[in-house]
Amino acid sequence: MTALNTFRNKIRQIFAAGDIYIMPVLKFILAFGVLTIINKKLGYLPILDSLFLVIILSILCAIMPFTGTAVIGAVFIVLHCFGLHLLIGVAAVALYLLILILVMRFVPKDTPALVLGPVAGMLGFPGAVPLVLGLAGNAGSALSAVMTVLSMGFLRQLPSTAALLEAGELSNLEVLQKLIDDTLLNSSTILAMIVAAAAVLAVCFLKKILTGFTWLVSAAAGAAAYLILTYVGTRVLLETSPELKPLLLDTVISFCIAVVVAFFLHSLDYSRARNVQFEDDDYYYYVKAVPKNVGNIAQDSPIEFSEEDDDEGGFRKGLENTLQDL
Repeated sequence: MTALNTFRNKIRQIFAAGDIYIMPVLKFILAFGVLTIINKKLGYLPILDSLFLVIILSILCAIMPFTGTAVIGAVFIVLHCFGLHLLIGVAAVALYLLILILVMRFVPKDTPALVLGPVAGMLGFPGAVPLVLGLAGNAGSALSAVMTVLSMGFLRQLPSTAALLEAGELSNLEVLQKLIDDTLLNSSTILAMIVAAAAVLAVCFLKKILTGFTWLVSAAAGAAAYLILTYVGTRVLLETSPELKPLLLDTVISFCIAVVVAFFLHSLDYSRARNVQFEDDDYYYYVKAVPKNVGNIAQDSPIEFSEEDDDEGGFRKGLENTLQDL
């Protein structure tokens, strides 16, 4: 484990030293992959399937915040919908404007999930979305998960919509109405939205109350909630038997992604945890201090709280101020 922590911290040091160069490269790679997958999975507007165009837009995303990648990805999806049919494109504009406005207004830090989520769904592991959002965000990220699932549901209906338009058995307005109904009123999409929100809330709740191996246990609980709720909901609400093998594969891959995210975002050394107690005129405070894994700290170097912590600029005063602010 020490070797892994050392490896992670070296990566952090590299990022800290070369952030101005590394982040644009990573954002370019991310945007290029996202736009390429959207083109391959949709492909209703051939002009967008141009390597030169994808590279130019990826370069633009590299110098923009991550929100720019989400917006450009949404624009790509909308343009492919216009390539399918004008009315479908109009519906896509309304849907993605609503999604972007809600997420950017209430949970702006989750905006990249609006593009990465549908891409994860296209690749076959949509369960990674609620787990990662729960680990990296808060309870408000449930809204982002719901909006992402809604986007997935819309994209999932596009092939059948294209087949209906090609068959010509229904009018264009009837096809549009069917698309809206299948997106907003589809039982499987509603179930997926409920499961995603529940998984996010489960992860957020557990990572707040647990004090031992918090993030790993929270990710495991979120994955279990996702698996159980999806399986039970499919059998009870949809009255069908879910395909167990793809569901298990989705859950395992999603959990592995969540573990990697948790490892890089938050890693603690619970073997050196210490309980701290102090008081003021009104309250007793019981605080558990868990140091971060830094990879190069000796295992026998405990955290010691000396009498100096009792001074006004020490640890005790800082905790008192923090708790009073809360």
